[in-house]
Amino acid sequence: MKNYQVAVVGSGPSGASAAFHLAKAGLSVVILEKEKLPRYKVCGGGFVYRGRKEMPFDISEVVDLECNAIDIYMGRDLHFKTKRKEPIVSLVMRDTFDELMVRNAKALGVEVIQNCKVKSLHKVEDLTAIETSSGLLYSNYIIAADGVYSQVAKMAGWKEDTRTLIPALEYEIHVPTSDFERLSKEIRFDIDAIPSGYGWCFPKKNHLSVGVAAL
Repeated sequence: MKNYQVAVVGSGPSGASAAFHLAKAGLSVVILEKEKLPRYKVCGGGFVYRGRKEMPFDISEVVDLECNAIDIYMGRDLHFKTKRKEPIVSLVMRDTFDELMVRNAKALGVEVIQNCKVKSLHKVEDLTAIETSSGLLYSNYIIAADGVYSQVAKMAGWKEDTRTLIPALEYEIHVPTSDFERLSKEIRFDIDAIPSGYGWCFPKKNHLSVGVAAL
């Protein structure tokens, strides 16, 4: 019988971080990930400097670009620019960034089971039996880090939807070299690019992450 003190469902930044710190504290931890790593995820991938400073390990190997400047446009007439000595935002791709976090968790003894989808949860005395596509395991505690649509939270009885939904569109795009040179030097926000919303452009190593959100 496989028994862990904590089972973390989901290997994104929240799940991998939880697993890392729990293992560092000496607990036995398993990460259950329904996909195979590394897994692609559309994301702006902007990591602010104050957050990067708090990371317990170096992430330099997965940083695509460092941005020391941010442009903010408000309509046709207003333009604000912020510059800092230190990078304001480090740009990462989520597949490599998430995999790095999981790798560091594994180095502390965290077990990672991939292609492992949670099917059901059942209380067994002081433990929870977790039925997965890879078999049955037991845990004292479960962390539902499987995203905003968390199926594990629903299995555990969290039925109320407390989310505030904000519609957004995001794409990773390749543009002509001249446009990439022009847009890859800084992060850009266009306030009111759409009614009651904004647009953004986050440069990566060889493409742009762009999107719009309506508030």
